[in-house]
Amino acid sequence: MIISLCSGYGGLDRAVAARFGLPIAAHAEPDKIRLRKDGPLVANPVLKVLEARFPGVPNLGDIRETDWSGHRADVLCAGFPCQPVSAAGRQMAEDDERWLWPSVHRAIPELAPEWIVLENVANIVSIQGGAIWRMILGHLREAGYDVAWGIFGACLVGACHHRHRMFLVARRGVGAEALHWQRKPCGAVRPALPTPRATDGTNGGPSQRGSAGDLAMGSAVQPEHWGRFAAAVQRAAGRYGVPPAPTETGPKGGVRMAAPFPEWMMGLAPGYVTGILPRNDALRAIGNGVMPQQGYYAIGELRGMLDA
Repeated sequence: MIISLCSGYGGLDRAVAARFGLPIAAHAEPDKIRLRKDGPLVANPVLKVLEARFPGVPNLGDIRETDWSGHRADVLCAGFPCQPVSAAGRQMAEDDERWLWPSVHRAIPELAPEWIVLENVANIVSIQGGAIWRMILGHLREAGYDVAWGIFGACLVGACHHRHRMFLVARRGVGAEALHWQRKPCGAVRPALPTPRATDGTNGGPSQRGSAGDLAMGSAVQPEHWGRFAAAVQRAAGRYGVPPAPTETGPKGGVRMAAPFPEWMMGLAPGYVTGILPRNDALRAIGNGVMPQQGYYAIGELRGMLDA
């Protein structure tokens, strides 16, 4: 069985379940979150998606507080929050209160999984000169796991955006050396649309840019609909179906990003998230999530190295 930590809308879970042929036994998402660093605690929107898409699967709550005794897993997967290590943020890593690797690390000996699957932004391997990444790899090796990891783009599975992400697969005690394997597949989609991200809910309007100064997705498709990204969108449509309109009219008459479009970009079925959550919550969940097809591909490549 699979236990998922920091599950989000369950994109990584679907990839792991498909690759290992095992059911999701439990998720672990906090009941309350802060949508802004200094904002109030509110009900965690992704729980509605998990309840609808994984019916009957229990939620174990905030991994900083969960008692893992009595729980066991064949596979532990975790797409732990990327904000502390994202290139778009302050990159405070361990000094960021959202840094949850210690809680993931704590769960490993309790759950004693044969396999571990991790996902995060590509910047996690280079922040602080690689010190954070070496620490994580060291923790896994000390716990008796052999490791294969890489950086994979969504373009590998026909997406119209790159969305480079780190994926790691670890297996307990097979006796191989640690495998540090990088792959940065660029060029399959040029030019590629900006990747979906949580800030598209507020920064997705025409002529706006993200916190790192890069083009926001809502701006990228203005005012020519697809413009220079037409070839990338057409390529993705051949695999994921005709895309929905990328923008919509907002409540004040302006143009804003339409949530079904990034949902399509992430390889999700229409309404997978947007049929459950209102626009801003949906955009935040989609932008923070894992593209299942990308995860499936990456896990297959990495698991094969450990099965050999």
